[in-house]
Amino acid sequence: MADPNSELILLTFNQPATNHNGGKLVFGNDGYLYIATGDGGGAGDPSNYAQNRTSLLGKILRIDVDNTTDNLNYAIPADNPFVNNTEGFRKEIFAYGMRNPWKISVDKTTGTIWAADVGQNAREEIDIIENGGNYGWRRKEGVACYNPSTGCDLPGLIDPVWEYTHASGAGRSITGGFVYRGSQMPLLVGKYIYGDYVSGNVWALDYQPGQTPTNTLLFKVTGNIMAFGEDLDHNLYICLRSGVIQKIVDSLMPQISGFTPASGSVGESTVVTINGTQFNATAAENTVKFGDITGTVTAASATSLTVTIPETIPAGAYPVTVTVNGRTATASTAFQIIKFDQTITFEPIESKVFGDSVVVLQASASSGLPVVFTVNEGTATLRGDTLTVHGLGMVTVQASQAGNARYNAAPVVSRSFAVNKSNQSITFAPIADRTANENPFELEATASSGLAVTFEVASGPVTLSGNVVTLVGAGPVTIRASQPGNENYLPAPEVEQTFTVHPVTSLVPTLTEQTLIYPNPAKKEFYVKTAGTGISNSTLVMYSPIGKKVIEQTLDFSTSQNSAGVAIGHLSKGIYLVQLQIGDKVMKQKLIIE
Repeated sequence: MADPNSELILLTFNQPATNHNGGKLVFGNDGYLYIATGDGGGAGDPSNYAQNRTSLLGKILRIDVDNTTDNLNYAIPADNPFVNNTEGFRKEIFAYGMRNPWKISVDKTTGTIWAADVGQNAREEIDIIENGGNYGWRRKEGVACYNPSTGCDLPGLIDPVWEYTHASGAGRSITGGFVYRGSQMPLLVGKYIYGDYVSGNVWALDYQPGQTPTNTLLFKVTGNIMAFGEDLDHNLYICLRSGVIQKIVDSLMPQISGFTPASGSVGESTVVTINGTQFNATAAENTVKFGDITGTVTAASATSLTVTIPETIPAGAYPVTVTVNGRTATASTAFQIIKFDQTITFEPIESKVFGDSVVVLQASASSGLPVVFTVNEGTATLRGDTLTVHGLGMVTVQASQAGNARYNAAPVVSRSFAVNKSNQSITFAPIADRTANENPFELEATASSGLAVTFEVASGPVTLSGNVVTLVGAGPVTIRASQPGNENYLPAPEVEQTFTVHPVTSLVPTLTEQTLIYPNPAKKEFYVKTAGTGISNSTLVMYSPIGKKVIEQTLDFSTSQNSAGVAIGHLSKGIYLVQLQIGDKVMKQKLIIE
């Protein structure tokens, strides 16, 4: 609501008569206020105000309402044509030589100022206003001489861009309008729409500098046209003296009331029915577009069009337009080309243990498009669909498919699984019985994890240093092997090995005195010879330097030689222990293999 107390009178000037008071205040694209004034009235401008530049009458004035100069409530723009004159010309004057400019308007697209100047008795004119321009009144009425009746031309006079005569019957009093810049009447865009107060005629003037103008009668209204109006969307209105306001519309403009279906699928040809009015019954005379893509009209009537959309149209929202005879209507809603949905099937992943380092992921999209995997949680790396696990804990893998021109992105699917510690086991080599006077020997045991095995004496007359056993007496011995695990492996089940340490008895010297092992050192074989005869129940066992049994065989001394050979070519060099048992007698001796 306007505040009446905010009123500020900018400019005041006298009107000598009640007619020809002009009419219209407009702001130009330059931000200045343009004021159209009549010549003061009286037939024929008897005081010649229009040509008198010391008067504000019969002019187009331009002032700056955002600033002030001297004692004025406004300022004079610096490029007004008479701003620096010393002849007493009014500095507010922008153009002169007007009779009664009923109305002026500014084309906001180009900045051009249009004026419709009411004639005296014979001609109505349309002018394009220029800085400093003289439009001739009263010397001329339109392009014709008025006063004087001949020889009226002066250098610099600007003729109208269009005029019509009273004698033509077109009208007797012009009413200026606007250059149309709306969207509802595309055939009128850029044309100056104006009318005549008396006849009710409304025209469209197509004026291009340097070309011959064309003036087209649009329609005739009943009543006196006082003015034209324009809204924010550049639609135009006619204001009649009766108080009626009419909107200017194109009666031949096609209208779209709706279409079915509202959407189609990408990659598929879709048939759409468009309903409305002012369509052409000849299919080829209608152009239907979905955005920039032209559909094929296969059937048409004045109120319905059947259109096929090509299957190559990509997904998206498309404005629907129908063009008939150069007139284009746009639907209020867009036609949707919809992508297909897709889903991902991602097989569950069972829990793993450390050591199960490689997992082949199995997932597929219903679209057949490739699935992309990413690791969202856990210590793992991906190469394609192969997941390599590097540590314990939870691992979460995400399967996605981003879609393409045909398919929407699939909902992401995640799979989680646990990587637990791995089991391990111990392989502990059996330990041969020993005699109490033997040298220390090494234990042999490994864990399936590759981690180091720890030994401890569970019982018996021995001592341990790492994996080396030292005999300190005779009797049964139990040694325990263990592996406690680590961040990746669970503890291994303990494994025990038991052996007997025999005391040194008189049997050994007796057997030793009767038996010979030779040669020593040996290479590929050695022999055992005994003094007894007919012996067939003797057993020979050989142990490696770490106590591992490498040979066990029965010797036959039943020959006359009382000698038996043992092949050792497959054994490595080293010091081995030979244990020979004949009956209840036992002999032990070191053998060097070289």
